[in-house]
Amino acid sequence: MSAECLSAHSLVEAFLYFLVTPCPLCQSDRLDPQDATPDNSPNTVKVVGVCRNCGGSESIRFSVDHLPPVKDRFDPISGTHAISLGRAQSKLIDIVQWVTLHEILLEKAKSEPIPAEVRWLRIRAGQCLDEALKFFDAYVDAPPDDAVFAGSSRKRVQAHPERYTRTRLADLRNLLPSENAFDEAQQDDESRRPWWKFW
Repeated sequence: MSAECLSAHSLVEAFLYFLVTPCPLCQSDRLDPQDATPDNSPNTVKVVGVCRNCGGSESIRFSVDHLPPVKDRFDPISGTHAISLGRAQSKLIDIVQWVTLHEILLEKAKSEPIPAEVRWLRIRAGQCLDEALKFFDAYVDAPPDDAVFAGSSRKRVQAHPERYTRTRLADLRNLLPSENAFDEAQQDDESRRPWWKFW
């Protein structure tokens, strides 16, 4: 278990972090997050991620800005809670990882048979692009240096900088449901199935 406590805007963001974090043992695939359990400090939780490839696990502590009630902590990714309630950029997931999460969600939507779930996956994909766009300063098209903090992300930006411009991400965002759709989704049934555990 890492002794460091990572900062997350929400439990949704903490869980999404595992989906773009390679296994520390085999360095392949991604970690599937399990339930969040209370830690010793206020607004701090411990989440265990399990590798689909080797079965290894990693336990990470998160300090969460907006921690939902215990009853809503079982499956925050598939639930209808927001990723972030403010305009502050993420300190946990960088711009490349947000774009990767957007791609993961849209790929899952292609094989999802339930229209309501497809709609929700597309809403969440749009939210990921919203988080990516928070890194940009006004009128700057290229991602700033502080938008990229994972080693693998730096390599991707260097190889394909055009994939992470403000213009491209804004164009992709315009293809997805608006924030109004998210507000409407919150009125629907909040007991969503954990789609991300079955890949």
